Amino acid sequence: MSVVQQETSAYYDLGQIEESTFEKLLDDIQISDEDVSCQKILTVQSIQKWQTALKQEGCSSKIINHVLESFQHHTISDFAEFFKNYYNSYGKLIPKALKDYLRIDDDYKMQPYKSKLFPKIEKSLKIYIVSLLKASACGLTNQVKSTHFLHHLCDMLPFIRSFSRLHKPLLCIVLAHWSLDCKTKTVMAASMCLISVVADQKFNICPESLFKDMLMEYVKLRILIFQQNSEQEIEKFLNKLSCMQLFLVKFYLLQNDTSYKIAFTYLRQMGYMIEQADADQSTKYCQDIYNWEFISMLQILSEVVSMSEEPSTLRELLHPVAQMIIAVIKLKPSQKFYPLRFHCIRMLIKMCENAGVYLPVLPLLTEVLEKFDFNRRVKNPRWSPLSPWLLLNILQAPSDVDQNAYSDSVINFVYELILEFTASQSHCCYFPDMVLHVLCKLKVFQLKCEVSIYNEKIKQLSEKIEENCRFIVQKRTNVTLSLTDMHEIQSWESVTKRTNTPLAKFLLQRVKSKKNYLPVNTTKILDRFES
Repeated sequence: MSVVQQETSAYYDLGQIEESTFEKLLDDIQISDEDVSCQKILTVQSIQKWQTALKQEGCSSKIINHVLESFQHHTISDFAEFFKNYYNSYGKLIPKALKDYLRIDDDYKMQPYKSKLFPKIEKSLKIYIVSLLKASACGLTNQVKSTHFLHHLCDMLPFIRSFSRLHKPLLCIVLAHWSLDCKTKTVMAASMCLISVVADQKFNICPESLFKDMLMEYVKLRILIFQQNSEQEIEKFLNKLSCMQLFLVKFYLLQNDTSYKIAFTYLRQMGYMIEQADADQSTKYCQDIYNWEFISMLQILSEVVSMSEEPSTLRELLHPVAQMIIAVIKLKPSQKFYPLRFHCIRMLIKMCENAGVYLPVLPLLTEVLEKFDFNRRVKNPRWSPLSPWLLLNILQAPSDVDQNAYSDSVINFVYELILEFTASQSHCCYFPDMVLHVLCKLKVFQLKCEVSIYNEKIKQLSEKIEENCRFIVQKRTNVTLSLTDMHEIQSWESVTKRTNTPLAKFLLQRVKSKKNYLPVNTTKILDRFES
């Protein structure tokens, strides 16, 4: 059984919010004769009159009530197009008009219900918010999303906070925008809205359920992406995936204790699954681990744990997560599962970068050079070298791919991963000692390998690493570092990192010229070495 399947149904699932929910909320509000007359005066002239009144200071409660209550009487065929026009006409004006009428300033910390004037517009405000959420829910049912709606919703959050019964429908709708839309702008707008809700303690939410639902939606998207077989389809989702991952990590770091509870629960279950698979070694138990649900869950949890502050309860899970990743690699170390190994190694490299720790990554890569038969070549290959996208969206080598194509992809990934890891550690005072083992393994590979292209590639990598070794050795000879003074060592490494080491410059050059084989995280590499 997979990790995601063991969870119950999502608490903040839009499917749980039926249209009758909004109808019931509207029925609970007593409608007066004045409210009914609002529908009759909904004309072009009245709309223009209200728009002009909202722009002026000291707008009356009558105008505000008419504007708010009129929304439920609009005929909406295309929600996205309608709200784009509505946002430009009213959406930007309503929050400011409400704030001015209630005489709320920044020092008041935006608590509308405490204003003496709030009862005069409370009913109309509730009608407006319910109608707003209802229209969006109907649009989402037809797969229609609106970034303008999310921007308006963010502006209205201080007023929605006053109605506790609307908090769950609000989160269901925003979470649906966050997970369904492929546009990065929509994901970012939904993420900012969710961050505002989570950070505001006055919203009646269940953080643990919300975080779990977001994690499940992220995992489902990764599974969807890795089921695609074309580069165009994968590229379509990658920006959204990166955006979702970034904000999901930020969410988890907002509430350390809640995130620790969720992470610990998942990791304990995943650890039990690994232990069971290691003891049994049957195909059934291994398939529970070697699937995208498990790997995606492990990947996002490794990001959250490694980016948490030190000291914290989350950071205490760093080494257990690292041990779990290594255990997944060693569960099936055969050549067939080298793609999965590369995914896991990238997780370890990210953890080293985020947490500033050292993890044994290089032996996992040199083991590939030792065990894989790169000399086995096909004279008339039927396939060109595997696309990096194709190798990244599989966990094991496809049986119908030519040996030459697979060998080319394996050597390219080993090259890039060794380069990325050594570049991230190239400023450390222990760098020459760290790479001694890998340099020996690279030289042995050059002696055994009969493919000239592979030898040239590995020779170039060895030369760049040796150049960086000489750079660090020269830097170390100019200073006296005490091994017991960690503050002095960290200060020296920070200065060395700012000067840009030869290996870091080489990687940066490859990324800029787009010669690097790995198609992801190039932006992060650029930011890391250019800052």
